[in-house]
Amino acid sequence: MPAAAKVSQSKKAGTSKAKGAVRAKSGCYTCRIRRKKCDENPNEQGHCRTCERLRLQCLGFGAKRPDWLRESRNVVDLREKIKSFLASQGMIKGHSGSGPRNADQDQPFLRLTEDPYHSSSSESPPSQTLSLSPDHDDLHRRHHHTSAMREQREPAFYAPAMEPYPHSGLHSTMNHARSSSPYSSSSLDDYHPATYHGMPNQSHSLVESSALVPSRKSSYSPLYHDHILFAEDDLLNGLIDSLHDNDFVPQFAHQPTGTYFLPNHLVHESVEAYVHNVINIQYLLGDQNVLPNMIWEAVNKHDVARQAVTLLSRVYYGRQQQPQQIALTDHTNKTLLVQLQRELRKDNFDADDAMAALHVVSIFLFDGGKGAWNEFLALASRYVGNILRLPRYRGSRDALLNCNTKDAFIIKTVLWFDVLASVTLQRPPTTLLVIDEMFNPMRSGIEETFNSQYSMISPMGCENKVVWALAKTSALSCWKRDQTRRGTLSVAELYKKATEIDSHLERDPNQPHPPPLNSTDDRETPRTFAAEIFRTSTRLFLRTIVNGDYPHVKDVRQGVEDTFNSIKALGLDFTVYPSVVRSTVFGLYICGALTENLEHRETLRTYLSTGSMSEGIGNCITVLQLLEEIWNSRNPKSTSPVDWLGPLAKADILLV
Repeated sequence: MPAAAKVSQSKKAGTSKAKGAVRAKSGCYTCRIRRKKCDENPNEQGHCRTCERLRLQCLGFGAKRPDWLRESRNVVDLREKIKSFLASQGMIKGHSGSGPRNADQDQPFLRLTEDPYHSSSSESPPSQTLSLSPDHDDLHRRHHHTSAMREQREPAFYAPAMEPYPHSGLHSTMNHARSSSPYSSSSLDDYHPATYHGMPNQSHSLVESSALVPSRKSSYSPLYHDHILFAEDDLLNGLIDSLHDNDFVPQFAHQPTGTYFLPNHLVHESVEAYVHNVINIQYLLGDQNVLPNMIWEAVNKHDVARQAVTLLSRVYYGRQQQPQQIALTDHTNKTLLVQLQRELRKDNFDADDAMAALHVVSIFLFDGGKGAWNEFLALASRYVGNILRLPRYRGSRDALLNCNTKDAFIIKTVLWFDVLASVTLQRPPTTLLVIDEMFNPMRSGIEETFNSQYSMISPMGCENKVVWALAKTSALSCWKRDQTRRGTLSVAELYKKATEIDSHLERDPNQPHPPPLNSTDDRETPRTFAAEIFRTSTRLFLRTIVNGDYPHVKDVRQGVEDTFNSIKALGLDFTVYPSVVRSTVFGLYICGALTENLEHRETLRTYLSTGSMSEGIGNCITVLQLLEEIWNSRNPKSTSPVDWLGPLAKADILLV
C-alpha cells in the first residue's frame, strides 16, 4: 500500500467523528445502502449493532463492494425495501407501523439475501425476506475498517415523512443523502492524486483566497441588430487571468481547506456515472430517451467533450462531499478549466465542442451559479449562429424544425441560457431577433405547435411564447432604463410595449396547460408545473417594469400572488418539486424578492433549501442567500421599491 503521508490534513481531521455526524461512506453495506450512520462496532457474527437494533440483515463490512451491489437498480431496490420495512414497524417518523408491539411476540426481521453466512435469526418470517440471487463472495471479506463504497449515484427523492426537510434556514441534516462517489475521501490510502491525460500531479490543497472565476459583464454591442449576435473572441480574453485572480472573494463562498482526490483508474468510471446519473440532474426536464445516448456518443469520440464531462463529474461529486465549498477553487479543477478554455478556442468548432461548452456552463451552475459561465456560453452561441446561417435553411425557424437532434438541443439550450443571462447581466438578449423570428406568437404556424423538436418545453419546461415574452420583457427593462437615463422615457410608449407582451401571457381558458410532448414521459408533470411558474413570473417581471419594483402596488402584488400560487401548487411531492424548483429558480427569486408575506417567504425558503435534493449542487442555496439578504435589509413598513436586480447582477448568478 502506498505511503499514507500523502493523505491530506482534511482527511486526517475527518477520521474523528463529530457528534451526530452522518456517515454515508463508511460502515457496513446495509447502512451505506441506507445512507445512514453505522456504529461500525460488529458483534461476534460480524454484524453491526445498528442493523441488529433495527432488525435488518447486516451485509457485513468490506473494502470492495460485491458486483451485484454495483448495479444501481439493486441498490435502489434494497433501499426502498428497507424503508418500507422500517415504516411498517413504526421506525420512521410519521409512520405508526403495523408490526407487533408486544415484546413476547416474534419481531419481524428483514433478510436481504438468502446467503446462510448472513442469516441472523431463525425466527424471521418468510414474508419479510427479500432474496437476491447473484453471487456475492466478495461480501464475506469483513474488514472492520472504514471503506469507500464507490456506488454509482442514482437520482433519489426522499418522502417528507421519512426525511423531514427544514422549514427555516438551512438544515444541517441534509448532508445525509450525499452519496458515495468516485472522489470519496473516506478511504484514500491506496490512491494517488490524479494525473489527467498526462498532466503532471498537481497540488490538491485548496487556496482559501482562490478566485471564483468572475465573469465580465457584457454591454450593448454594435452587432446587436445583426441577424444574431454571437460574442467575438475578445469576450474570452482575460479568462485565464481571472482564474488566478486572488483579489476576488465570492460573497457567499465559504471555502474551508480540503483536498480533492481523483484516483487515476476511476476517470472512466466517473464519465460513465455522469452519463447514467448526473445528466438527469443537469437537464432535469430534458428527454432522457435521447440525451444520454447523445452525450455518451460524444464522450466516446470527442476528447474535449470527455474532458468537460470529467470535470463536471468532479465538481458534482465534490459539491456532494462539501456543499459549502466552491469546487472550482480546487487547483486541479481550475487547471482543467483553463485547459478546456484553450481547447475550445479553435476555428473548427463543431457540435460536440458546443456541447462541451454547455457542459462547462453546467459546471458553474453545479458550483453555485457564479463564475465565467458567460464566456463559455458565448462559444456555444457562435456555433448556433453558424448553424442558423447555413444556406440550406430558409431562416431560423426552418433550421430548428429541420436540423438534427443534437443541433436542435444546442440551439434551444443556448437561446434559453441567453434569455436568463440577460436578466442577470441587465442587457437585452443577444439572440432577441432570432427568438422573435422563431417564437413570436403572432408569427407561429400550426406546424410548430405539434413538433416536439421545436418546443422549448423540452428541455426547459417553458412554452415558446413565454420564452419570447421573457426575452422581450428583459429587453424592455433595458429600454426603460436607457430611456430614463436619457430623460426621454414615454410612459405611453412603455405601456403600449408592455401591453403587447402581456396579451400573450394570459392563461388560455381552452388550454390551461401546454399540450404534452409525450404522454408516457414521466417528466410531463414537472414540465407542466414549470411552464406555469415561468408564465406567472414573466408576467410579474413585466408588471415591475410598468409599475416599478413596488411590492404594494396592486398589479405587482397580484403578480406575486399568482407566481406564488403556481409555486405552491407543487406541493411537497419529492418526486416532482426538486426538479421543478431547480429549473425555475428565476420564478422563485423574483417572487421571493417582491413578497412581503412572511408565510410566503417561509414556503419559498423551504423549497429552495431542499430543492438541491441534499446534493449540494446547483444555485438554489445561492439564490436563497440572495433572498435572505434582501429580506434582512428590508424594513417591514417600508414603501420603497425592492432592488432585486442589483444584488443579482452583483452576484453574477445565472438563474437556470
